[in-house]
Amino acid sequence: MVGGLRGLGLTLEEIRDLAGTYLQDADEPVGPRLAALLQAVRARTQQRIAELQQRLERIEKFVVRETL
Repeated sequence: MVGGLRGLGLTLEEIRDLAGTYLQDADEPVGPRLAALLQAVRARTQQRIAELQQRLERIEKFVVRETL
């Protein structure tokens, strides 16, 4: 379970918090809380992708300048 959630990008802290919330109130469904966490992971991932795309653009500009 932990490995699967880590594979989706959740941090260990997020997984611990999710498990703790679920264990404290087993009547509350875990689905909505997990959905919110996954939305946060999606946002972090998109931000990281944007940063990496910017890096690739800087690399490309550097390479073009150096080969002229």
